[in-house]
Amino acid sequence: MIIDNKTVALQGLGSVVAFRDAALPTLFYYASTVPAVARVRGVDQLTLVHYDKPSGGYAGMLSIVVTLRPDDATLAELTRQLQAQSLLRYPGQDIQLVPIPWTAGTVATALIGGSPIFTIPSLLGDNQAVVSLPLTVDQYLLLRKPKPTAAPPLSIVYGLSYEAFRPEYNFSIEFDATKFRDWLQKNCSANVIFLGVEKIDTYEKLQASGVIRVSQENLTGETPPAGFREAFIESLQSILVPLPAFAPAPEASGNGNWLLGFGCSTVHDLQTITRRLDTNMRISGVVARKVFIQGALAGFTQALATRPDVELATGTTFKQPLTFRCHGDFNSHVLDAVEVSITAAGNNRVSHLFKESADEWLYDLVREPGNTTLYTYQCTVYFKDRSDTCTSPVLPIRPDQAYIDILPSTFYTQQLYTITTDKSFPWYLVKSVTVTLTGPSSFRFRPATATLTGKSTTASIEAFIPSPDDLDALTYTATCTPNSSAPVTLNGLPSGPTIYLNPFTRRVIIFRVSDSFDWTAFPEVTVIINLTPDNPQLCEKARLSLSASSPSSPFVYWFTESRKITYRASFRTSNGAIQSTSASTVQADVVLALPALKENS
Repeated sequence: MIIDNKTVALQGLGSVVAFRDAALPTLFYYASTVPAVARVRGVDQLTLVHYDKPSGGYAGMLSIVVTLRPDDATLAELTRQLQAQSLLRYPGQDIQLVPIPWTAGTVATALIGGSPIFTIPSLLGDNQAVVSLPLTVDQYLLLRKPKPTAAPPLSIVYGLSYEAFRPEYNFSIEFDATKFRDWLQKNCSANVIFLGVEKIDTYEKLQASGVIRVSQENLTGETPPAGFREAFIESLQSILVPLPAFAPAPEASGNGNWLLGFGCSTVHDLQTITRRLDTNMRISGVVARKVFIQGALAGFTQALATRPDVELATGTTFKQPLTFRCHGDFNSHVLDAVEVSITAAGNNRVSHLFKESADEWLYDLVREPGNTTLYTYQCTVYFKDRSDTCTSPVLPIRPDQAYIDILPSTFYTQQLYTITTDKSFPWYLVKSVTVTLTGPSSFRFRPATATLTGKSTTASIEAFIPSPDDLDALTYTATCTPNSSAPVTLNGLPSGPTIYLNPFTRRVIIFRVSDSFDWTAFPEVTVIINLTPDNPQLCEKARLSLSASSPSSPFVYWFTESRKITYRASFRTSNGAIQSTSASTVQADVVLALPALKENS
């Protein structure tokens, strides 16, 4: 990619510009700053047409191919200078010279006495553009009888965009080891037993205490990125040796997972920390740039003098050879044939049926002088195994068209969705999964539903409509039928042509009693899990039994969104009486307590 705003200094080459590549030192990009008439095998690409009788105020047409390629001598000198500069730094390596990779652009062409004409350049290679200008009588005479010393009456303006690589932000941190030690000792004395490096507020506390001083240079004027603080904390984390630290269980306080930290006694070599701490950062990125290349068209006067006029007789009819090409997958199960029809006011309709993609239809349109009737064409698409047809809008045929390419897929919408499940899908708990597609009423689905089982874990559904439409409006519903519980319904959006079912996550909860539990008074404990339709979950078994010989039991289940479960624990006494309690939990280890006691959950 081009280095931003760093052109290569060149001697005596004012008509060309060159840039270095941001990664490869021997790769250079170039473009001419002088638009010129293109030449192919020594022939200027310019054609001047004049009518034998001016018609509609116009006397002819000027067609030119414009290029941004430097002439051969300039390109050879550019290569020589860049090679000489490169050998000073990289001896023995040859340079690579390529045109600038433009991303977008337009070309404006103006001839004296007329309005500008806008075209789109190729954006590849020499970035050529084809320009056609209708000529009035005065303009034609201006071109054919120019003054010997007059400048070319034609001007070109390229407006081009490209992407460049530039530095955006520079950051640095000054780390005060003494203040860091004081700050750490203060936290240790306050019984803060570990330094949490996964929290961004640690960075804020260090900065507020004067431990770090941050300086930044914004090279773009845009908002700095949010990841600089995380990068510094990770740099600090990488040079400290973590020790296990014990703190209250995170689930008890509702804060989620354990936090990683560093014990106060592990931060001992502050000089090593200061020396190894990564305190500098540079962030680079891609920026879009736009340039304008304008001026009189080089080589225009010489090309005009050497190219003969082409006379076009306007008093007789002429034929417009036209070739239709159809690009469709006729070997698929969808497309059967495409009929193309040509019509004109007062003329009979002619048509051709395409059955193969390699087929071409050649037809000559007869255009008569003074007849402004437009020819039009229309396409009708026929499908296999369907009675539907779709018809394109009526489209005009321009007099300057020689080829018309037809894409049948733009006239209808069809997508075959492949449905599959993840390898970890719990098929041993599920009988089947039924999938249906839903969307606008105009869509048709074949088949209406698809069923997956443990033996057949892949299926497909085709969505079709005989008109252009948006597939993003489609959704799917997957109904899982478990072996021993109520069906579970899941909704989602297809991912491209694939519906990937991966809704369940496996989890294990251990139910147990405390070591001091009185098994003599309560010889049997039963746990029953309540599965509700509003919280889709699957389980191997919903009833667990605990005894003195087996004081704990695992509960294996699969959940979609919420891992929370509701259970009922029953304690049977030695005389047969039962005491029960109900609760909900998200813990992985549940200690069951008698109803008279508060459960530790």
